[in-house]
Amino acid sequence: MKLVCEPAGEDTSGMHAFNEKKITIFGVVPNKNKHIEAFLEGFLPRISGTDRQMLLRQLDSRVDNEGSFFIRIEKEQLAKMNEVLITDGGDCYHIKIKMAVYPSTKEKAVEAARDMLSKRD
Repeated sequence: MKLVCEPAGEDTSGMHAFNEKKITIFGVVPNKNKHIEAFLEGFLPRISGTDRQMLLRQLDSRVDNEGSFFIRIEKEQLAKMNEVLITDGGDCYHIKIKMAVYPSTKEKAVEAARDMLSKRD
């Protein structure tokens, strides 16, 4: 796995932290299928049925034209309660899952994301 760490601010990303504080973005990029599967097997079953249904309804807006599927989870809920709670903003972790599809179209990526969410319990 590759860990990516870069400072974020107006000069590099145009992002603003709460209270204008400097933030650092950490990214984990798994580079082996076993790491990706381990993450998905640990993460996806922890999404509640209600949140899973919401993600399925919102797939078209959560998948971009490059085939990436975006999910945000609340930091505090995960840290204090060890629960995965899907959110649309605030203090959260951003998860980007690149859907491996051919041909690489948004429609194929939405279909793959739907299958992934439907098969994981």
